[in-house]
Amino acid sequence: MAYPSNPFTPYSPVSPAYFSGREREVQGILDHLASAARGSSAISGERRIGRTSLLHYLTERLSQAPLQEQFLPLYVDCQSIPRFTPTRFWQRVLKLLENKVTDDSISQAMTRLLEQEEISCADFEVVSDRIYENGQTLVLLLDEFEWVVRTDPASIETTHDFLSGLRALINRVPKGLALLIGAVHPLDRLCEEIEFRGSPFSNSFLLVRLRPFTEAEIDQFFVRMLKDTSLEFTEDERSYIKQVAGGHPLLLQTASSLLFESRVQVGPIENYWAISKRFNEQASHHFKSLWEASTEGEKTLLLAIATRDLDHELTRARLARELRSLTERGLVVHREGNPEIFSFLFAQWIIENGERPISMADPETLETKLTALKEGHAIYERNLQHLKFKEAQHGPNPPLDLVNEIDSLVNRIVELDAQILNLEKTLRD
Repeated sequence: MAYPSNPFTPYSPVSPAYFSGREREVQGILDHLASAARGSSAISGERRIGRTSLLHYLTERLSQAPLQEQFLPLYVDCQSIPRFTPTRFWQRVLKLLENKVTDDSISQAMTRLLEQEEISCADFEVVSDRIYENGQTLVLLLDEFEWVVRTDPASIETTHDFLSGLRALINRVPKGLALLIGAVHPLDRLCEEIEFRGSPFSNSFLLVRLRPFTEAEIDQFFVRMLKDTSLEFTEDERSYIKQVAGGHPLLLQTASSLLFESRVQVGPIENYWAISKRFNEQASHHFKSLWEASTEGEKTLLLAIATRDLDHELTRARLARELRSLTERGLVVHREGNPEIFSFLFAQWIIENGERPISMADPETLETKLTALKEGHAIYERNLQHLKFKEAQHGPNPPLDLVNEIDSLVNRIVELDAQILNLEKTLRD
């Protein structure tokens, strides 16, 4: 029997054919680009939020009618330029352009530039002007732009001059060049250590911040990814994926991929514990990334929410900003007026891996490890009692997401029981 291929790709950018969501961001970027000013945009967002997939999708859109008549898109991964210099950057751009340009006069201008020992932003004007004379604006989609903005003392002057040159290129008339930039941090923050005469570099860009998917975008994600398979997720299965992944694209891809494999092999899912265990293994590196990208105040609040120790934390005014930030990042959601971690599995990761205050901490000793395990066990027991109280309020038919979270906690408590017993035996021996 032939099984359908798994369409989910947790470790690669999404193919433009399967791209979903981001309709507001895409329309805003394309409208800004299509204006008389041929406006440039800078896309930012946390790692694995979908910046690269969006840039690939925009490249595809700009390569199709009717936009291809106005624009010549070129995707460039700045990380692929070894030991970055402005000359190496323009050499990379020109080499990639060779496969896109058919006009002899443009090809000749590019060849002459490639023969130069050094290439400046001003030198590139001749190429962008020739492309514009053919009726198109060259659009450079620059991914991993952090590799361009180097602010160490030895590089900051070169970076300043290069960015100033780029700004001059996109602002000059004719409008032969536009930039779509992708980076983790917003462009104004990325360039904050560089002093420009006049307005900052980021003022020339529409700033677009990618957030986790909305509920509607998650539903669209399921439809788009499963469109070429003979399989559909049940309502319970979709609910489970949302429960462990929230709106985070990488986690949605990971959970969906695991569930798809199980569906193909065994049919509709009844017990999600095995999938949760595999998901934890594959998602732990991203959980760590989300944690490390958080400020100390955000970490304090995440730990307080995960351990349900909020009585004193949320009364501190200084954490109000952190709560807003965590909500915008999709790490905290609000249910029945209370803040909760978006995924009960991420909450478990925080309890077991989040840094504790120094007084709780030397993991080098077995005694300290045993203490930490018992503290985690006590937190899980407290959380379990809270969830069971909520379950009892629902009567004989509690919601599936509550059942899944309780099952996961029960299994984790059993695992901790075994670890504590083994460690106590080791200490006795």
